[in-house]
Amino acid sequence: MTNTDIKIDDALLEEAFAFEEASIDIIATCKRKTRSMMGVAILALAGVGYAAISGMIGTTVAVVAVVIVLLVGAIYRSIVYGPVLKFRKSVKLEFGNKLMAQYDPNLALTGRGYDRMKFDRDLKGVIPEYDRFHSEDLIEGTYKSTPLRFYEVRLEIEKKVEEKGPDDEVTTTTKVEDVFRGFVVSIGLKRDFQGEITLRRNSIVNAVLGQERVRLESDEFENLFDVFATDQITSRTLLTPVFIENMTALANNPSFKKTGLKVNKKISLGDQTFQATVRDDFLHLMIPSNADKFEVYDDGQAIKLDRFVETFQMDMNAIVRCIEGLNLADEA
Repeated sequence: MTNTDIKIDDALLEEAFAFEEASIDIIATCKRKTRSMMGVAILALAGVGYAAISGMIGTTVAVVAVVIVLLVGAIYRSIVYGPVLKFRKSVKLEFGNKLMAQYDPNLALTGRGYDRMKFDRDLKGVIPEYDRFHSEDLIEGTYKSTPLRFYEVRLEIEKKVEEKGPDDEVTTTTKVEDVFRGFVVSIGLKRDFQGEITLRRNSIVNAVLGQERVRLESDEFENLFDVFATDQITSRTLLTPVFIENMTALANNPSFKKTGLKVNKKISLGDQTFQATVRDDFLHLMIPSNADKFEVYDDGQAIKLDRFVETFQMDMNAIVRCIEGLNLADEA
């Protein structure tokens, strides 16, 4: 792939510094109000403790009073911290869209997530079983006339857990576990492709299921993916040697795989690359990751946009290399 990385304009980086400066007063006000609230809470808890020790109130009343004080304190802090969260969100959208315009003014960070039903259709065949769907930070539009979507997604499964108490009474609780966390990149194809293609991570499970794979001429690619298609003949019009070579390079890109995934201290699954589908004239990449890609954080003093910019550049440059490496973008 050619080096198509885009550098951020220096004037935009200076604007990032101005946002950071503006956040200092907002966060300082939040911290000041929080300290005042903590002082009141400590006095209230001390009063409850004294009343309990002196016998003015019973133990049950004391416990209830402590819970109420802590609950009110938590609610108050969330209200006080609200302006900081609101400022961080506004900066993410305003500054994020200015960063986006560096790549193409027709791209937009929307501030919302992707539709669950469309997600299920786009990536049918590679989605794990799940119960809960969460999505945010949808980017959509076009890059050099190529349709593009990018969004974060988190899938969870609910598991019923039965526990036996001291009196042998069985209680059932619901445990929620992640089955996927990462992001999806959907890139429009420059051709009318009839059929569907599924790229799953290479696994013996696929062979056990008895599904017929599309046989390709790249051993490296076949070691990464098991490829299935509704029509093996037409699928080869898309799965050209150049396409396979660039998809292999993409699979080895750190931005498009989760590294060092571990089950526990003794068992490691190693790296996990993306899975993909080709459906409705789009290439859909489902990419595992532990990181929130487009979040604005603060260090307790001011918001910090350096990490935001670094992550943004790394991911967008990887996507641009993907689009141009697969020859999906029109010349400007």
